[in-house]
Amino acid sequence: MSKNNTVRIIRRTRQSIPCVTAHCWIRPPFGWVKTNSDGACHRELGTASCGGVIRSHEGRWLLDFAKFIGIYSVLEAELCGMYQCLCCAKDGGFTQVIVEVDSLEALKEVSDSKLNSSRLSVVHHIAKLLERE
Repeated sequence: MSKNNTVRIIRRTRQSIPCVTAHCWIRPPFGWVKTNSDGACHRELGTASCGGVIRSHEGRWLLDFAKFIGIYSVLEAELCGMYQCLCCAKDGGFTQVIVEVDSLEALKEVSDSKLNSSRLSVVHHIAKLLERE
C-alpha cells in the first residue's frame, strides 16, 4: 500500500481463564475499516482454513470470507487469514485499515523487524501487499 494508505496491526487477546466480562468489538476511528481474521487447523488431518470480516467505523459489515487453504500449520492459517483480509480491503478500495488478530505469533511474524526475513512465504506476500501502489 502506498505512503498515503495506512495499515495498523493490533493484537486481540484470548483469555485462557473463563471470564465474566464480555469481549466486545471496538470500532475503528472515523473513516477507517477494521479487519478481524482467524485461522484454524484440524489436528489429525493437518488441514487448515481461514476466515475474516471487514467492518466500517460504524460497525457495519462490509464483507467477509471463509476459505479452505490446504495443509498448513496454525500459524500459517492465521497469517493466510490476515493476508486474505488485506487483499479484500485492497480490492474493496479501503486505504485506512486496522488489522486485528488474536495470534501473538502471527503478529510477531509481520512486525517490521521480521517482515522481510520470515521463512514463511505468506509473510512475504503480506509485505509485498503493504508496499504496493
